[in-house]
Amino acid sequence: MKVVKLITSHGGSSYTGKGGHYYSCGIIGKTLSKHYEVEIFSLGKHPSPVLNSMSDVVNVRHIQIDNIRDLLFFHKNKKLAASIEACDVIHCYDKPSIYQGYKLGRKFNKPVVLTKCGGPSPSGLYFPYVKDIIVFSREDVDYFSSNSRYADSNIHHIPNRVLPIEADYDRIRTIENKLSKDYKLKILIIARFANKYREALLQTVNFANKLRSQGVSCATILLGHIQNVNVAEEVEESSGEDDYIINDKRLCNNAKQIIPIADVVIGSGRSIMEAAQFGKFLMIPAKEREYPILVTQDNIERFAKYNLTGRAINESINDNNEKLMEVFKGNSYSEFIKNYYKEIFSTDSIIDEYESVYSNTSSIGVRYIQDEVLIGLNNIKKYYL
Repeated sequence: MKVVKLITSHGGSSYTGKGGHYYSCGIIGKTLSKHYEVEIFSLGKHPSPVLNSMSDVVNVRHIQIDNIRDLLFFHKNKKLAASIEACDVIHCYDKPSIYQGYKLGRKFNKPVVLTKCGGPSPSGLYFPYVKDIIVFSREDVDYFSSNSRYADSNIHHIPNRVLPIEADYDRIRTIENKLSKDYKLKILIIARFANKYREALLQTVNFANKLRSQGVSCATILLGHIQNVNVAEEVEESSGEDDYIINDKRLCNNAKQIIPIADVVIGSGRSIMEAAQFGKFLMIPAKEREYPILVTQDNIERFAKYNLTGRAINESINDNNEKLMEVFKGNSYSEFIKNYYKEIFSTDSIIDEYESVYSNTSSIGVRYIQDEVLIGLNNIKKYYL
């Protein structure tokens, strides 16, 4: 079986080639390439560094789209056309790429599958009809299953996956050498210093300060590139001598390899899945909370339903971080988290799940033309005017 994956990089905050859905596309493509022929095409203004980093294992190509003419005539690219003609399934990884998927699917009579990656459900927003939709979270299963527009769609729940991480102990030692003393607890957050992560960064500092007020010696390691100087300055003003802000590019790149330095990892989505591999204590920030919430056996399924994000936190999930030191005294937490990783987040089990989806798809019909036109017009308006 041959699968062609499409993803866009038109620009803007979500389509730069560096976001989480590029990792999902690449990691799943890399895993499937052990059993199928897989090609990944990115289409837009920016080749994806995330996908390019995996090109030694899976075939990655970029089609440059700089203007409206390029967007309208992308399908004339000979390499793309030949690849689609030879494939069994077209698999799109974002809403803008559905435009290309529909046009190519109709031209070559191929089935189209869409993965709706992370983020909130598209409630109140236009979202195209697709016969086969893969979603990562139960939140999206509920949304699509209850929407009459998708009454005859096949909604496939296949949780997101992460690859095994090889720790970089040289860089870990570099950071450890920056710490002024030995700490009972090291807390790590990997996040860009940007408005999107401002609250998470501040909650991390707040939580560490709470522990210190209880007599716990702890360090926070706030690791990430600076995108917004104002956010970086605000976090620095809130920080003390035991809070270590690290923006060094060498240490920030591929920062997941630093995870073993920590006892506690604060984050959401992919960063939580990656930390689970190491059996770390996991905490998830949420809006309008002073502190992040500890992931436990009692709430992990609710967090998983919402793709391991703060959207899961409501009145039914109380601030529970006071349990951290109690839990820290035992070994059961680490074992529980590692087992959950193996069962849900590991790539080991996905071949059969994707095989089931791909083998039961059917070629697209005229129902898709309206969505193709609407998405094409939206792409032009949003990215090329």
